[in-house]
Amino acid sequence: MEYKVFSSYEEARQAYNIHENDIYLKITNHKNSLNRIIQSSNVIYYVGEGHKRYPGYPSGNQMYNRQVPLLTKLKNDYYIHVFNKTAENTVYYLGLYSLMNFKKRMSFEGFTYFELKMKKKHFNY
Repeated sequence: MEYKVFSSYEEARQAYNIHENDIYLKITNHKNSLNRIIQSSNVIYYVGEGHKRYPGYPSGNQMYNRQVPLLTKLKNDYYIHVFNKTAENTVYYLGLYSLMNFKKRMSFEGFTYFELKMKKKHFNY
């Protein structure tokens, strides 16, 4: 599968006509990240909103009220755009994803965080 490539999240957002105040997911690769992209990018695990020590790794307990805007977006629109930034600072558009599961987890240091499991939308042509 070929991905569209961009030099920044901003360039990618504009290419997909996503309003600057709209919510979309930005997954930045980092060796300590708890975010995962698996099954040929058909499934992603995304660490919820809150303070992070590294991209995708919480630095404190995450609160439910910080998750509400994202959960509301998924409830109303069902799908959300997801982008992935590599270590080379290249941004790839992964596609549209819907929520499969939402749960609270515990990090290795004992911080609680929210994890969203999402599946990719496949278009039937």
